[in-house]
Amino acid sequence: MPRWEVHISFGLMAFIVLLAGILLGIWVPGERIPPLDVLTLLILVLLLGGGAMLAGSVLPDIDGKGRIRLMIGPVAGAMALVPPLIGVIRIGGAVAGLDFIMGPGSMLFLGATAAAYLVLLLPKRHRGAWHRTRTAMAFGMIWGSYVWATAAMTIDQSMLIGAMGTLGYGWHLALDGRLM
Repeated sequence: MPRWEVHISFGLMAFIVLLAGILLGIWVPGERIPPLDVLTLLILVLLLGGGAMLAGSVLPDIDGKGRIRLMIGPVAGAMALVPPLIGVIRIGGAVAGLDFIMGPGSMLFLGATAAAYLVLLLPKRHRGAWHRTRTAMAFGMIWGSYVWATAAMTIDQSMLIGAMGTLGYGWHLALDGRLM
C-alpha cells in the first residue's frame, strides 16, 4: 500500500504522459505552433482534466486516517470553483470572472469546502466503497458532467476531462492492487 506521496507522483506522471500524447496529437508537421484557439482549449482541458487526474489519484484515501484528509476541503472547493469561473470568463470576460469570484464564487468555494469536510464525518470502512472501480467511473462521470454544465465546454471536451479524472482514480486503485 503506497503512501499518498507515491499516488500523487504517479498521478503527475500519468498527467505528463497524457499531456505529451495530446501535444503530439494536435501538432501538425510543418507548423511551428498550433493555432491560438487550439492552445487555449488545450490549456483549459489540461487544467480541468489534470486537476481531476491529480485529485482522483489520492481521492480513494479519504477513507483512511492519513494527512491527505486534511487537504480534501480546499481541493474540493477549488474543483467546484474553477469550472464555473472558466465558463463565466469565456462568456463574459475577465471583469465578469472577477465579479463572480467576489460574489457567488467565494460562496461556492466555501460551501464545497465545508461539504467535503462533512463527508469525512460519515462512517466508512478503509478500502471500502472508495476503493472500487465503480466509484472511479462515477467520479469521472460526475466531474465531466459538472464541467460540461458549468464551464461552457462541449460534451466531447467534458467527456475527455471526466475520463482524465477516472484515469487518475484508476491509477490509484491499480497501485493499491484494487483495480477490479
